[in-house]
Amino acid sequence: SLPDETLPELNTVLLANLEEAHRDGNWYTGGISELIERYATDEILSGVRAVYESQGAGKWECPTQAALLAYFFRVAPSTAGEDLNKALAARDRGYAGCFHRVLKDVAELHMSPQVQEVATAALDNEDSEIVSQAASVLADYGSADAEEALWRRLGKWHEEATQIRSEKVLSDDQEKIEKALRQALTSGQAWLSDPEKLKRVRDRCTTDTCRNEVDQMIAGWDPQIYVAFNSYEDKPDRIGVEQYGLKSLDALKKKLLQFPKGTVFKLKTSVSRGDESKADEVFQQLKTYLQEHGMKLQPAPDNN
Repeated sequence: SLPDETLPELNTVLLANLEEAHRDGNWYTGGISELIERYATDEILSGVRAVYESQGAGKWECPTQAALLAYFFRVAPSTAGEDLNKALAARDRGYAGCFHRVLKDVAELHMSPQVQEVATAALDNEDSEIVSQAASVLADYGSADAEEALWRRLGKWHEEATQIRSEKVLSDDQEKIEKALRQALTSGQAWLSDPEKLKRVRDRCTTDTCRNEVDQMIAGWDPQIYVAFNSYEDKPDRIGVEQYGLKSLDALKKKLLQFPKGTVFKLKTSVSRGDESKADEVFQQLKTYLQEHGMKLQPAPDNN
């Protein structure tokens, strides 16, 4: 019920509640931190930072740390990168173990160019979990510029892996890096990996698993491009086009605009009984939208 703006009038009480909860060891610190991340202004930045630094990066429970870091990125982006890098490095005994998820948790709350900069640098981390997390963040939340960073890292990985395989078998952690980079490049939300790019990814695969999975994606590209919309009880159940799974119609629209102008899509719908009007509504909405952008939408012949 709260508005989609900051609420400066709550600054004082939010900071006081955070200080009290932290002082008393209250489990509700996470909830207060989330409210600060969303609604506080930079007026209480120094106070929030004092509380955060009193415990230190990596020693907070994961939701609290992510929320406070996201707040720093929103109100003081020029210095927040250093805080996030410290949280990524906090992985020894005595830390909460949030390093393997903190980057993604922050991106989910507040993605920004500064968060992307940290994720891009993290692609070169020695820890496979950090690299995988960074690749996932760039794929799910990064801008179109993130694609080039992923290509660079995959090229570097291919050279490293080729050398390693000439001497020994790749470890699970090493294969994890290849998988993460492959998934990021083939599923990135801000760019389109068409068959030409998929073949480029395949050429840089060093494992049979990677090559086989990319081959399946290439084979799945049909001259007729199908868009899938499945719903159950009036709620979207699956939305997708080619190898992409999307979370909303808005995300689908953005993805469709990455295809060349003049593309003709075929819409496949599957809805539960009584939701037929929803399928018609989705079809008309997408058809109008695509026409405005020089594309076309037609119903698939086998639509139910």
